[in-house]
Amino acid sequence: MRRALDLYLNAYFLDPEFYETEFAESRIKRIAPELARSAVKAGKEAASPELRRAVESVMLKSIEQKWTAGSERALLEIMGSDDESNRATAMTLLAEHPSAAADQQVSRLLVDPDLRKRGMGGYLAVKWRKEKAFPLMQKWLLEPAELVRFDAVSALLENGGAPGRKLVADYANSGNEPNAQLREMMAEALKEK
Repeated sequence: MRRALDLYLNAYFLDPEFYETEFAESRIKRIAPELARSAVKAGKEAASPELRRAVESVMLKSIEQKWTAGSERALLEIMGSDDESNRATAMTLLAEHPSAAADQQVSRLLVDPDLRKRGMGGYLAVKWRKEKAFPLMQKWLLEPAELVRFDAVSALLENGGAPGRKLVADYANSGNEPNAQLREMMAEALKEK
C-alpha cells in the first residue's frame, strides 16, 4: 500500500487530473487513511516527511467529510505534525467535536514537552474551558519560549471573547513582551473590534 500511495501521490502532483480507470486523487483518499491508521497503530512514522504530510492532509480531508470513532485519536496525533497547516487543521477539527475524552487529552497536551502540541492544547483549553483556562494562559504569557507566548495570545484572542482580549490588552500594555513581532501582532489585533 505504501508503494502504491507513493506512485499515486507522484502522479497526482505531476498532473492533478491523472486518470487510469480512476482519478489518482480518489485512490489517494482511499489508500492514505488506511496506511496512516496502520502506521499510527504500529507506532511507526511514515517513510518520509513529505509522505507523512501528504497522508495527514488526506486524512484531515477524510475526517472533515466524515467523523468516525477513530477521528479524535488521529487528530491528536496530527496535532504534533511538522506541518503547521496540518497541525492547525487538526486542532480546528477537534475543536468542533468536544468530548470528555478529548478534554482529558487536552489536559495532557497542556504539559506536553512538544511545544507545538502544548500550544494546540492551549487553543482547545481556551475554546472549551473558557475563563477556567485563563490562569494557565496568564502563566504562558510569562514563559521564556516565544512559541508558548504566541499561542497563549492567539488562543485568548481567537477563543477567549472579551475577557480574553482584556488579558491580551493588559499583557500588551505591561510592556513585558520582548518580541517586536508579537508586540505588533497584539497591537494590530487589539485595534480590530
